[in-house]
Amino acid sequence: MAFFDEVPIRAEAAELFDLYQRMMQISMGGLYSMKLKQEYLDKLTRIIELQKIMYFRAKYSEEDDAFEFIQHLKKCSTMLGYDGDIDEVFLSMEADLLKAQQALNQSS
Repeated sequence: MAFFDEVPIRAEAAELFDLYQRMMQISMGGLYSMKLKQEYLDKLTRIIELQKIMYFRAKYSEEDDAFEFIQHLKKCSTMLGYDGDIDEVFLSMEADLLKAQQALNQSS
């Protein structure tokens, strides 16, 4: 069975897709209210949580599509300006999210 054919992985991927869609809706409409900014950060936090879970599972999978997923994460993290091991990238992303949350809290 391929990595993305596993039920938990498919459920997580579906949730990721829904989160991405909502984030696009929010950003296309503009982040004008504190409520929308908070929702955006909440969705982004959940996306990172799901990606960490999927990465952990993929890391221990022997399926080809799991390996491809890991390579895609590495490539995307580099495009976003994050360097290093994926575990370190997630830590950096979480730190950036914390800073964004703190900035949002201070501006309210």
